Amino acid sequence: MTLQDVLEDFRQQVERETSLPCVLGPSVIRRNDPTVNVLPRKVKTRREMQGDDDDRVVLLPLIVRLRAKIEGAGKGLGAVLNASDRLAQFLSYEDTLEDSTGTAISDITFSVSVIEEDGFAESEEAGQLFEVADSYLVEISVPRSLL
Repeated sequence: MTLQDVLEDFRQQVERETSLPCVLGPSVIRRNDPTVNVLPRKVKTRREMQGDDDDRVVLLPLIVRLRAKIEGAGKGLGAVLNASDRLAQFLSYEDTLEDSTGTAISDITFSVSVIEEDGFAESEEAGQLFEVADSYLVEISVPRSLL
């Protein structure tokens, strides 16, 4: 298993559990409807002591961001709120990575924290478009022995 495999398994799990399209970043794919973007950050290593064993854990931090463009407070707002709720529920209830079949991968977990600064912003494009960004910091912990 590689870190790329871990990243792809996470992307597929987000899509499967939320029914939202999920794109690995950086990406040139731009959509107006609610889409989850997964952006990897700098990989870190942590040492964990378990009994007499010293095992290193690789930490794969990600920015998980729900993005959309909507027109005012019409139907688009409802779709964004629904998508935001589905992503929030997934991230608050799940903490174990699953493979492409939905089977939990032993010893690979993730933790989540909310990035509070996000919200609605007026788009620079003409009209009454608003850009929505709803972001989380997700950190996937992978024992070095699995890589």
